[in-house]
Amino acid sequence: MKALIQVSWMAPLRRAGIRLHHIRMMQVDFSCKFVECLENHKSAFHQT
Repeated sequence: MKALIQVSWMAPLRRAGIRLHHIRMMQVDFSCKFVECLENHKSAFHQT
């Protein structure tokens, strides 16, 4: 019975963990794109 309760607790926790990880990966991807964009703007600014 205790094992069943643990499993029912683990599933949503794992799902939440995966969602958190996915959000973190998206944030990292976004910040990388943002930095890349800034770098592109800097190089374009220097060229003029």
